[in-house]
Amino acid sequence: SRCSDSVAIKNSPEGHRGASALQRASKVWGTVLSDTAFSPKTGVHRFVVRLDHCEKGHIFVGVATAEASTKTYVGGDRFGYGLIGTQALWHDRSKIRSDYGSAFRTSDVIIVTLDTNNGSLSFGALKESRKEEATGVDCGGNFEDWGTAFEGLPMDTKLFPAVGLYQRDDKVTLLGLVGPPSNVDCYPKSSTMPDPKLNQMITSDGLMFTLDVFVGVRKILKQAISSSKMERECLLRDPKLVHVLPSVAASICTMTKQPFSNGFYAMSLLPLLTSIAKLFEVLHHDGSTGKGAGIVDSVEGE
Repeated sequence: SRCSDSVAIKNSPEGHRGASALQRASKVWGTVLSDTAFSPKTGVHRFVVRLDHCEKGHIFVGVATAEASTKTYVGGDRFGYGLIGTQALWHDRSKIRSDYGSAFRTSDVIIVTLDTNNGSLSFGALKESRKEEATGVDCGGNFEDWGTAFEGLPMDTKLFPAVGLYQRDDKVTLLGLVGPPSNVDCYPKSSTMPDPKLNQMITSDGLMFTLDVFVGVRKILKQAISSSKMERECLLRDPKLVHVLPSVAASICTMTKQPFSNGFYAMSLLPLLTSIAKLFEVLHHDGSTGKGAGIVDSVEGE
């Protein structure tokens, strides 16, 4: 990374994510540019910044080209585009807007999205994050999208994630840099627990609940196919089928991409999902003809 003399950089221990920037001076702007850059026309990239200490909101987050000065804030020259924690957008030492997003505070997690195909930059925050007391694991929160902040960013040069600090002891941590071809959503992870253990913990409870729902749904569908028309209509109004299944399916579809968790989910759930899909097809095409029971047996035998 490239940074101001007033800012100290500390890399996280091996096995943990992120690098931290700490302002050692008082009321002096200092900017840090990541050593990882985003090239033009390479798709959508995202990085995440946690505000470890933000006393008065005098922290900038944004992007800049390699020519940007580290002795000013992000957007303090024509090479930077930045959002300050007092809700103002800055570029070329000019305030572009003064009512964007929400005010920064300590422990906020700011998510920055750069579209290198159309030259736009947007921001958001992970809100209402909580930690489990027993493990110290960040359990996530709600993503608050603040919309497009800048358009018309340069399309002929690399752009670097950048942060600017002003108050003494203000501190931020760059938690991750993500972009094509992985296209993985990047959210903060615990700094006190290795990734495999965290993934396993997150996966276990959700998987057991999903399996329980799918087994229950399969049972209902099998009963419906083998029942009379009146009984079938009653069974198909079961809350697990009408309300719970769509919600669980939607949750699976919106899961972030994580190789361990996604693979484990797929291997565990695909057999049940295949069976349920076939039962829905049987119910739709053959349930009213009285042939359902025999077809259910053939589905189970596959």
